[in-house]
Amino acid sequence: MEETFYCLTDTRLGRIGFLWSYDSGKPLIKRIILPAEDRQEELLILKISPHAVKGTDGVIEWLREAIRRYLDGEGVDLSLEYLDFAVCTAFQQKVLLWDRQIPRGMVATYGGLAEKINQPKGARAVGNAQARNPFPIIIPCHRVVRSDGALGGFGGGFKMKRNLLELEGVSFDASEKVRRENIWL
Repeated sequence: MEETFYCLTDTRLGRIGFLWSYDSGKPLIKRIILPAEDRQEELLILKISPHAVKGTDGVIEWLREAIRRYLDGEGVDLSLEYLDFAVCTAFQQKVLLWDRQIPRGMVATYGGLAEKINQPKGARAVGNAQARNPFPIIIPCHRVVRSDGALGGFGGGFKMKRNLLELEGVSFDASEKVRRENIWL
């Protein structure tokens, strides 16, 4: 059985958990746990991986600091190099890699993203793949919204999704929907 580690990081949006292990001596993130109201991230991590032990690594520390800086509003490039995509299906990988192409300050719709991956009637499948995104923030699934500009779901909740989008420069209209000028796809 592979040894799995976890660590927690306090950010301005709450405590974020990282679940990771080594693969050929290289640390790979298996999952990032977002903060949410009334949820204890450490208990959730141990529910997902009961034998995980607290630990860190230089790469993990670098990633934790990069995410803290990103959430403080810095334009940080969050590398995919340390993500364990083996935990994703092939379809989910395709969706998540397209998420990475959505520019900061812009959003895509679930349907627009479905068309980009040649699944024109696959908006719901795209949404389901995003709901299972094991790497939120690094893979910016918060940048995908409903066709009418409404936020749609997000693992960290609506408030966090809106905070992330506003942090990136997305603006909202009086009905709480993303303004058309911020819709990329």
